[in-house]
Parts: sequence; structure tokens; C-alpha cells
Amino acid sequence: MFLFSRKKVLILFLFMFSFLSANDKLTIHFFGSSTCGECHELKTEVVQPLIDTYGDSLDVKFHDTNIDSDMNLLLDFEKSFGIIEGSAQEVFFPDTFLLGYDDILKNFEPMLKTFINERSKWDTSRFPTFDSTVAENKDVDRVLLKEKVESFSFWAIVGLGIIDGVNPCAIATMIFLISFLAANKRSRHDILVIGIAYTASVFVTYTLIGVVTFEFLTVIKQTGIVSIIVKWIAVLLAGSVGVFSFIDAFRFNKTRDTKQLTLQLPNSIKKQIHKVINGNMKQRNLVAGTIITGILVTLLETFCTGQTYLPAIQAMVRSSDQRIEGLARLLFYNFLFVLPLLLVMIATYFGLTWNELAKRTQKNMVFLKVLLGAVMTLLALYLALS
Repeated sequence: MFLFSRKKVLILFLFMFSFLSANDKLTIHFFGSSTCGECHELKTEVVQPLIDTYGDSLDVKFHDTNIDSDMNLLLDFEKSFGIIEGSAQEVFFPDTFLLGYDDILKNFEPMLKTFINERSKWDTSRFPTFDSTVAENKDVDRVLLKEKVESFSFWAIVGLGIIDGVNPCAIATMIFLISFLAANKRSRHDILVIGIAYTASVFVTYTLIGVVTFEFLTVIKQTGIVSIIVKWIAVLLAGSVGVFSFIDAFRFNKTRDTKQLTLQLPNSIKKQIHKVINGNMKQRNLVAGTIITGILVTLLETFCTGQTYLPAIQAMVRSSDQRIEGLARLLFYNFLFVLPLLLVMIATYFGLTWNELAKRTQKNMVFLKVLLGAVMTLLALYLALS
């Protein structure tokens, strides 16, 4: 009986020892997508070498955000740690966290060493508990809502790309450009060259503006208060464009006067655009002059088109878990932005005149304004609630 008791005590001691040993390791939670290149790079080149070095003192738990249960767990972590804006990669230490590729790449190793050397910081009370059997049925509505929101944001971006390409700012420039070609009696060959070079130049310039803005918004997405300020600026901008689009639709339907439109380029910017086209399209090197014209005109038009572009890019940043996905949407947006321009230039090659384009634009102005107002209002709501 005594030996049996000793055996029970020994088993209990071994169990307690193994339990204490397991909890003697620093627990870290890494969240990232299995389809994310940057996530894989961080795992293999940053985290795994440190696991090999500190394996006896370290317990890193990897979570795939493509799995609903892991995504739900991430949301619980973000709520527990008070994170407002998440990231494609997130790492949680006891009582602190790292967000995004750059932050993890720079700070993971020094933070890990700090925690290993200071065991007093190993307070995992903020780690949410996780029950895999409950997680499968948890927050189903939230996951479905997320999918619907992402679907809406994609189609909103598609709509915005097309609408942005036919807004009065861009159309006014097209009309002047076609009238300039007609006045200078350009040949069909010249019109084709100008059309391709000008469209390509606008696409590249507008895309570069978008990429810089996208990267800026991606960086500040992790900076708390700055991200919130920029978010509400985008909401205000999208909402204002929506409201003024409805007002413009009402005014134009009543007056049929484009001068009464609120959302259009100021006269000073229009004069600068006309000056740029007149000055550069007469150069001997037709392609070089056209490219320069496309760059300068796009920069000037941004004063007007940016009212739509900035909220659209903000939506891309917020709705894309991976940077490459967001940039792909940006490229698609810009293709849709120049598509109307390309079609107009092709139509000009086949005989479209500036007068015909102006009449068709005015005929559909109310519809375009109402459509822009509806999409921008919905986009403002999406940004506000996301």
C-alpha cells in the first residue's frame, strides 16, 4: 500500500513538473495568412531561426488567418489588446504586440530577447482563451459579414474606377484634346499615336500617384491616432463628393448648364491644362510631347479626381489582407480609369468629333452624377463602419 502511494506521488510529481516546464516557456502567437509571401518570409527568415536558438525557452504558436477559427481568435486578441487597425501579420507577446511586416522584421528579435531575459514580464493574462470546438460555431455572422463587405468594396472600386474615368474633370480634358487635334488637322496616324501614348502616360502617372498614396496609407494604418484621422478624412471626402454629386445632378437637370456644376476643375486649372496641351502637343517629337502632356495633365487633374481616388485607395488598403492584393486592385482601378479615355481616342480615330462627345456627355450627365453620388455615399458608409 505504501509503495502504491509512493508511485502515485511520483506520477503526480512528474505531471506537475511537466506542466510547470511547459508553462516555463515564453508563449508567442503569430498570425498570418498561409498564402501571404511576406508572412512566409517572416516565419522562415525571422521567427524560425530564433526558435532554433531559443527552442527550450520558446513556444511560438502559428495561426493561419485563412482559417475561420484562427481569424476569430485574432479578432479576440485584437479586442483584448485594444487594437483598432489590424495588419496582415500580427505577433502577440505577453502584454504587447507587433503589427505588420516592417514592425515584426525590425523588432521581433530584440523584443524576444527582452522577454527571455526578464521573466517578470511573462504575464499572459491578456491572451484570450481558445476553445476549438466552440470556435467553429463562433462569430459565423461576423465572418459572413466580412465576406460581404469585401465583395462590396471590390465592386465599389470597379464602379469608382469607371466613374472616375468619365467624371467632368477628365471629360473636359478629352473634349479639349479632341478639339485641339481637329483644329491642328492631325492625321489618323497621328491621332492613333497620340491616343496610345497619352493613355499610357496617364495610366502610369495616375498609378504612381496611387502606389505612393497606397504605401503611405498602409504604413500609417499601424499608427493608431494618425490612421483614425486619415480614415475620417477619407469618409468626409467620400461623403462630400456623394452629396455634391446629387446636388450637381439636380442643378444640371434643371439648368443644363455645366458651369453650374460644383465638382469640376477650377477655371485656373483648366487654363493650365489647355496651356500644357497647346505647348507640348506641337513639338516635333510627337510621342515625347504627348507623354509630357499626359504626365502634366494627370497631375493637374488630380485636384479634382483625387476627391474620388483617395477614398477608393483607402478602401483598397482596409479591405485587402495582403499588400499585393491591394496593389492588384489599384492597377485594375487605374485600367478602368483610362478605359473611357482609350475608347474615346479610338472613336476619335474613327471620326468622333469633340462636339459629338460633348453632346453625349451632357445627355448622360444626370445619370453619371447620380451614380457617382450613390457609390461615394456607400463608400463613405463602408469606410466609416469598417
